[in-house]
Amino acid sequence: MGFEQVFKEFLIELLELTNPLVFDMGFNLYAGNYKLLLVIPFILTFVLVYLAFVSPGLTQGLDIKGGTLLMIQTESPVDGPGLESHLENQFDLLDLKITTTSFGVRVQYADSAALGEARVALLRANQELAANPVQAKIDAQLAVSHTTKYLSSVPDLSGMEPGPAVTEAQNTLIRADETLSKNLQDSIFSFLNIDPANARIQKRQIGAALGQVFWNNALYVTFLGVVGILIVIYFFFRELVPTLGIVFAAVFDILAGLAFMALLQIPLSLATIPALLMLIGYSIDGEILLSTRILKKKRGDDLDHAMDSFGTGMTMTLTALAAVSVMLGLSFFTGISVVYEIGAVLFGGLVGDIIVTWLFSAPMVLWYSETKKRKKVAA
Repeated sequence: MGFEQVFKEFLIELLELTNPLVFDMGFNLYAGNYKLLLVIPFILTFVLVYLAFVSPGLTQGLDIKGGTLLMIQTESPVDGPGLESHLENQFDLLDLKITTTSFGVRVQYADSAALGEARVALLRANQELAANPVQAKIDAQLAVSHTTKYLSSVPDLSGMEPGPAVTEAQNTLIRADETLSKNLQDSIFSFLNIDPANARIQKRQIGAALGQVFWNNALYVTFLGVVGILIVIYFFFRELVPTLGIVFAAVFDILAGLAFMALLQIPLSLATIPALLMLIGYSIDGEILLSTRILKKKRGDDLDHAMDSFGTGMTMTLTALAAVSVMLGLSFFTGISVVYEIGAVLFGGLVGDIIVTWLFSAPMVLWYSETKKRKKVAA
């Protein structure tokens, strides 16, 4: 039996299990004092904020804060803490992070402390070269002095003119970076007992300035997307309360995705940001379905409309969760890190969407509809 057939049968069984609960109108989640359900999402909001921004907290990925990432494939499991201690004893790496995966290990660091100081001094030298060449030469000499941790011999800049001295300092820093990279890889291969000639390694490197550009562009696109969505929703409903409810639901979904990322130590990156934006779209789709059935339908009882939306929405979300779970499992065991990170964000967000849609949005819209009808009768 092929994978597609197995997956199709799994979805059918899942829907058959959920249908008795979802479509049996003898059960109504909102019968009684449904307003008490609103307490659960509000409490969970603070929990999600704590997980995402306090402990364990989110980390910025290579794409955003810059740095170097080494991905090494291994035949056997890696002692992550042991490798981290091994590298810390030999190198002055900033923000060193070791992540073991099903296919090997990921080594990520922002920079070397010494070479980072050399970069700062060299940046000042380039900025001062035209206006203050004497100070530029002093900063170039300072930059070269920081490279001695990785170079056995460095050039003497004292007899050079400021311009050539700054150029020579730049070349020296490049050689120091290459030496650090080689020594670091050799040290990792030695710890993992890997023959360098047969090593399977992938390297990515992004400068801090480029990472800041990526981050600013991501924030800009996110802001425009949210503003556009708010405008469309408001003009569709022409009512403030449903619009604010949809906004809160979208924020809750994003917080759920971020908290799940923090728990799994998945960094915020250019791969996970689009996944978070996808959650906004998914959340709004379900919220519009719910609000439309309760507020726009003229006939029938609001509680029945809410449960009808519950049945449709849960079927959609559970199907999506099943698909994302398969994607998560396959990407984890095959070592496709980008797909795994996207899948993890979507999984956390979809679970959050179930909570916020049916325990917050539905009670809130029911309450709002009930209030409107009472005012209409009183008038």
